[in-house]
Amino acid sequence: MSDEQNPKPPSDIPLGQLGAGPRDSQLQVGKPVPSSHRKKPAAPDEGGDESTGLTFPRGALAAFWKSGGLIFRSHEVVVYHDGRVAYRSNQARRRRVVQQLEPTALETLRQQIAALVAAEVPPLAPSQSPDTYAYDLLLRHGRRLHVFAAADGSIPEALRPLLATMQALIPVEG
Repeated sequence: MSDEQNPKPPSDIPLGQLGAGPRDSQLQVGKPVPSSHRKKPAAPDEGGDESTGLTFPRGALAAFWKSGGLIFRSHEVVVYHDGRVAYRSNQARRRRVVQQLEPTALETLRQQIAALVAAEVPPLAPSQSPDTYAYDLLLRHGRRLHVFAAADGSIPEALRPLLATMQALIPVEG
């Protein structure tokens, strides 16, 4: 068959259930797709990790994101150098300070961070499976910012104690 026998329909005639008018005609390569707990690039007063798009608030010691699950939820916990713990869920716009760590708990957190950095755990884990949780950590150790990511089913052993500590800081929502 030739094109003469099957001419193209005029562009203003709907095809199937698509209406007339402008349509996407090109693939948009490299355009970022927003993700649940990923943040916009860091503001000048914040640190961040360009590979993940996560931001690290000024004065923070550790920032933790947990997202996913059967009913999607995201949680963000930030622990500051002075022991303040701030929290935000996917239902809240702003972080709120939820507790103050005792000096011994803050020292334990610092020791867990030092142990994790010393263990030289690879920074990124395999991708997340459906209906499981993904975990992202940004940690300040000395003058360096360290990035770790994991998902349920692929959490490195050296990362487990710190993940448990950070998850325990998520307030129970009623």
